[in-house]
Amino acid sequence: MTQNTNFEELLQKGLDYLDDRQYTDAVDKLQRAVELNPDHPGALYRLGNALHRNGQVEKAVSYYMKSIELDKSVAEARNSLGAALFALGQLNDAAEHFKKAIELKSDLTDAYHNLGVIYFQTGELEKALENYREAVKNNPDYAEGYYHLGLIDEHMKNPEDAEKNYRYAIKLDENYLEAYNNLGNLLSGNQKIDEAIELLKKACAIDNEKSEIHNNLGIALHSKGDIPEAIREYRHAITLNPNFLQAYMNLGFTYHQNGDFEDAIEIYTEALDVNPVNPEAYTNLGKVYVENGKKEMALERFNKAIEIDPAYAPAYLNLGIMFFDDDQREKAIRYYLDAVRIDPEYEQAYFNLGVAIVEGFQGESVHLEQGIIYLKKALELNPDNALTYYWLGNARLKNEDVLRAIEDFKVSCNMGFERACEALKEIFSPKVNQS
Repeated sequence: MTQNTNFEELLQKGLDYLDDRQYTDAVDKLQRAVELNPDHPGALYRLGNALHRNGQVEKAVSYYMKSIELDKSVAEARNSLGAALFALGQLNDAAEHFKKAIELKSDLTDAYHNLGVIYFQTGELEKALENYREAVKNNPDYAEGYYHLGLIDEHMKNPEDAEKNYRYAIKLDENYLEAYNNLGNLLSGNQKIDEAIELLKKACAIDNEKSEIHNNLGIALHSKGDIPEAIREYRHAITLNPNFLQAYMNLGFTYHQNGDFEDAIEIYTEALDVNPVNPEAYTNLGKVYVENGKKEMALERFNKAIEIDPAYAPAYLNLGIMFFDDDQREKAIRYYLDAVRIDPEYEQAYFNLGVAIVEGFQGESVHLEQGIIYLKKALELNPDNALTYYWLGNARLKNEDVLRAIEDFKVSCNMGFERACEALKEIFSPKVNQS
């Protein structure tokens, strides 16, 4: 048998092992082939592929570079080198090789995809979008390309385009797990709950061992009001991944909302076993204790959350709520102010500040004006909150700005808030004069 024949056989066996995902055997055969013919760019490139898939990425880079030195015209080798450099965290170098691959072969779908991944990771969403569009233009059946277009659309706040792209990815690949999951989450967030549940159940049918999908299904079921099934899915997620903190948080919230305080306390405590320095878990525990009438224990948990993270605004907000409900209005206002200082976009804190000032109004219009400012800021952050319009109307009424109060009550009433409608009736009801 000639050396050339032996080389060809080793090369072919290596490729067969590579196709069968037997990467260790592929590396062995291809290394032996390269030993026989060290200047064969194709063998060097394929050895790089075998090494990369076998987890030997740095070695793979050296063989890709040797292959390219011998033949600079192979776009696939450039793309593979870029992928290996990407795996090593060398994003700029990786991007240059992907670009070079595209120069050499303008219809190389994988290179557009890979360049899109880099732009997505670096936050250059327009460039990422451009590359994924080129990928699906070159390969209209490229389900992964449409899936990533959906991801980018979501990040760019284009839910309709995201939905369309996720749906098309599923049309091209009816077992595309991630597309079902993302589309289900998207529809759940857009209140298309029934279809979201159907899609997430389909994802579970494809792979029932994904804790994230069971957690997401729990969220959708919770939104529908199916609390027992939501609890079952959260617990399934935790069974699959006992360190899945968000599933504990969702389960604890569900128990809390359902009035199952002891179960909520137990779950949040387990969440803290997973992550003992989680301020959200301490804050949520505090909220449960407040509702359970155990304010000293609540205070301890809120303060612990702040000790862990002095910039965790919800802990300050909930301290404010606790003191406000305890008629300690000045203390409440101080904590609300801390919350908005930490998070200037915290709508709930601005709303609570406004309400605290309006309810505590003692005839000093300067304070009332400040309350109005906070309520207007809350509306700026969330213009669809009927309750905020109602309280703004109350504030203006106390400030003797009746016309503006009427306008605010009208907006709130038109949104379906009954108390605002009643306030309007009271304003317009004829008054009886007493002599």
